[in-house]
Amino acid sequence: MSSTGEGEMPENGETFMRFLRRCLSNDKEEENKGMFSHVWLTMLGLGDTNYSKYQGAPIFIWNGLTKLGAHPFYVRGEADEATSLELGVEPWLEGLPEEVIKVLDELKSKTIDDVAVKRVVKEEDAKQEDDTASSHIELIGKITERKELYTKDGKDIFEVKIEFGESIPEKLAAPGSTFHIYPENREEDVQLIAKAFCLDLN
Repeated sequence: MSSTGEGEMPENGETFMRFLRRCLSNDKEEENKGMFSHVWLTMLGLGDTNYSKYQGAPIFIWNGLTKLGAHPFYVRGEADEATSLELGVEPWLEGLPEEVIKVLDELKSKTIDDVAVKRVVKEEDAKQEDDTASSHIELIGKITERKELYTKDGKDIFEVKIEFGESIPEKLAAPGSTFHIYPENREEDVQLIAKAFCLDLN
């Protein structure tokens, strides 16, 4: 990912930057630990040492995601436009395919329970629920409508409608329930990545 000016996030990443800052705020970090535990992370940062905050945005995103549970599987690379981007890009790319293959092999050995959507349960609620109910609930659905409502205190508020092929457990639908949405990768995107790294997914 690139950083602009004095280490700022590019415009198309500002929303995610704000979201991550909220998740890492003093009163939220403990609550959000494990939010990205399903994410395997690597990153190549593009920057310029002529600026005082070199790699500012990539470093912030990397540190933030790892604090919230993401698993680094390959080194964070740095490319400096002040010297030559290729000096950072090419060595980093050279070792990437082998590490991607290792991660794919590891994920193939996991069951659906290992990567299930996990409901965030408040400590006091967990004491009242049995182990099965509080561990995880997995639902597969389709987003049918997304509408931006307003922005308040730096937060973008959206209304999202999701259709599920089954009934929603009462505890999940109760006011105040918290859950994560893990998007499904499109088949064409998966094949594009596999082709780029010469991977056999069969």
